[in-house]
Amino acid sequence: MTRRILLFVVCLSFSTGCSSKPTDPTIAPVSGNITLDDNPLANATIMFVADGQNRPAVGKTDSSGNYTLYYTSSLPGAKIGHNTVSIATATEGDDGKFSKEVIPKRYFKPGALTAEIKADQHNTVDFKLTTE
Repeated sequence: MTRRILLFVVCLSFSTGCSSKPTDPTIAPVSGNITLDDNPLANATIMFVADGQNRPAVGKTDSSGNYTLYYTSSLPGAKIGHNTVSIATATEGDDGKFSKEVIPKRYFKPGALTAEIKADQHNTVDFKLTTE
């Protein structure tokens, strides 16, 4: 009986901890839209990496090209300040081969895509990519 009570208390504390929204003053919410030649870019992975940081904030676009970044699985947003941005569509298949990348190579150059994330606000960062 004591073990059941202890297990219940432990489970309750985990569920309470998970339900509260974590906060980090160095992170701000980020979402936006990505298009390629004015068409929504679906199933693209987008990463923001703040200057001097190694950990990226990551998101994936939906069928309309919309994304929301997550710094961790439970913390939406990206680090405040200047961020280098990467966008890719190639995915690895079950056979270990990658699908063809549809984004032009010029967008993969360091610093080709950047964003400035501001504190205490929701940041909307859209990217209008072109193949030409």
